Amino acid sequence: MKFHSDIKSAIKNAKKFKGVLFVNIISYLLLTIAIRKGHSKEILKFKWLILLLGGSVAKYFVARASFLNGDYICAKKLYQEIIKVNPIHTDSYYGLADVYRLIGNKLEAKGILIQVFNFSDRLKTWLLLANLVDTKEDYDELLNHWERECSYRNILKYHYDVNDYLIIAALRAKLYEEALNRVKVLLGSINSEAFILPKTSNKNFSVNAAKIALLDLKKILDTNKIQFFLVSGTLLGCIRDKKLLKHDKDIDIGVWSETNLSALSTKIACSGLFDIAPMRSPYTLRIKHVNGVAIDIFFHYRDHDSYWHAGSKLRWNNTPFNLISYGFLGNVFLIPENYDLYLTENYGNWMQEKMKFDSAFDTPNHEIINMYELKIHAYKKLIINLKIGSIEGVRYYEDKLNELGCIISKP
Repeated sequence: MKFHSDIKSAIKNAKKFKGVLFVNIISYLLLTIAIRKGHSKEILKFKWLILLLGGSVAKYFVARASFLNGDYICAKKLYQEIIKVNPIHTDSYYGLADVYRLIGNKLEAKGILIQVFNFSDRLKTWLLLANLVDTKEDYDELLNHWERECSYRNILKYHYDVNDYLIIAALRAKLYEEALNRVKVLLGSINSEAFILPKTSNKNFSVNAAKIALLDLKKILDTNKIQFFLVSGTLLGCIRDKKLLKHDKDIDIGVWSETNLSALSTKIACSGLFDIAPMRSPYTLRIKHVNGVAIDIFFHYRDHDSYWHAGSKLRWNNTPFNLISYGFLGNVFLIPENYDLYLTENYGNWMQEKMKFDSAFDTPNHEIINMYELKIHAYKKLIINLKIGSIEGVRYYEDKLNELGCIISKP
């Protein structure tokens, strides 16, 4: 099934490059698989041969491999060369913008992304721009672009994804009332013809891909002597199921707060295996393996009577714990010594499987650190459940919003 989708993707994307179509398709297919399998270093090792045989497609993947291995100068040069020859190749603009983001040149990244509007309506552009927002000025600029594009193009004003990106941008700029008002307006528009909720992906969490991602990260951290341990759903799967949870969405690990964020990010970003996501919370680093699996790295803070970690909405408190070695996935990982207590604090009756679990509300040990973030999360969940017709989900999130002091107006 995956290979079939790879072929379809290769045919679609190969047409965007100049050159012989058949050669482009084969090059795109093989190099896509090579990147996903973690062979970016091998691509760089033989890059001159690959560039000689593969044309612009090969150049794109060598740029991607260079980026994954921290060679931003080479990646930047190659992306610029591709854009010069293929001026409407959107992914090269995205790649170049990501280079500028990681080297700290937000202004250049923004300029590159804005150029995409000249030839593409891809909604991903809005997400990438939203992730560059840090201030009110950034947000106002993004909103101006949005309003201008809405007036010139056939963009639906109440598309859920784009509004979600604008909400994220407002939150990044700490414009909490603006973000809350925007999600309320979105809720009120749910019955409008202009409202669109894209179909959710039916892809299940790939346990095998997740295992590869976790073991790859373990190798990087172990090599660099960065101590980490399993937490949350990943620890639950380790202890209760003896495997990663198939209904999970990502992998969760912890590091101590003393861990240097810059060094940690650099080691991972130069590994050839992971992308570093823009940070929304100072307490969490989110990374994504080349096979698509996301990993949340939570910084754990050791107070006298509590060890805690946090995200953008909540802080989770645990009884202080020591770490022990534990066999999992054919390897040895560190986990909290009293894992029964840890899991009980996090999940209550952790031996009972819960398919519908929202860590924002269902964790006994949570403490709210940003009420706006939590309310917005609940509103977005309510919108989704209303649109898909889940009566149980609607009732659940209406109750949660009522508990948070929100008055729900039926759309």
